Amino acid sequence: MKRNSIFILGTMFILAGCIARNSASQERTYSQLKPEVTYFRTSDGWRIHADFYSAPKKSLAAILLHQRNGEAKDWLPLIPSLLKAGVSALAVDQRGAGKSLGAENGMNAPWDTTKDIEASVKWLQSKGFRIGHIALIGASYGANNALIYASKHPDIRKIVLLSPGSNYHGLIAGTAAGEYKGNALVLWSHNDPIVQEGPQDVRIAMGGRCTLHPFAGDSHGTDMFQADPESIPLIVRYLITTH
Repeated sequence: MKRNSIFILGTMFILAGCIARNSASQERTYSQLKPEVTYFRTSDGWRIHADFYSAPKKSLAAILLHQRNGEAKDWLPLIPSLLKAGVSALAVDQRGAGKSLGAENGMNAPWDTTKDIEASVKWLQSKGFRIGHIALIGASYGANNALIYASKHPDIRKIVLLSPGSNYHGLIAGTAAGEYKGNALVLWSHNDPIVQEGPQDVRIAMGGRCTLHPFAGDSHGTDMFQADPESIPLIVRYLITTH
């Protein structure tokens, strides 16, 4: 019994050491990222902050839209893999979050951020990206906003939805999915209580143009990067291979 206890304790120390080393390695990787910090105005007057990470190829770009109560830096686990694959990234603080503050912030921030996406697309176009080479990646309410925006802009051909919900304060996934003409990758956790039937609503409305990939557990939005790290290469492969 004593030997077993010693073995278990030793194993726990080894695992703790591995986790600490991985965390330190991640922090070093993130610290090496040097984004271009930018601000731009939306058509309804919000001043939006975003961090732009430029890939060497500069042909494909993704707009990253965080989940509710999140911010642009939530996407740091994904960004190195995007850059390595040649995909530039614009991580946006949606209105009322992060550094994009105004009259309504935090819990009172607006739920509809499609005008933030509109301004982000225009900013990337000013950097030379064609709209057909811009993808949207959203988490939670960011996913629903990405889907709603894309449904009204047929030049957006690829979207990635992390934990889209059936109805996030009037942002209804199924309706927008029925109008969207492009392709979608949907990632979510089976036991996530927030999404309700959101992923299935999108799949039913889009048919074969939607790829569903569920994970075990209950991680929501960008929290999946930690709980299910295989989500990162799935996203990257989708962006560079789906047309």
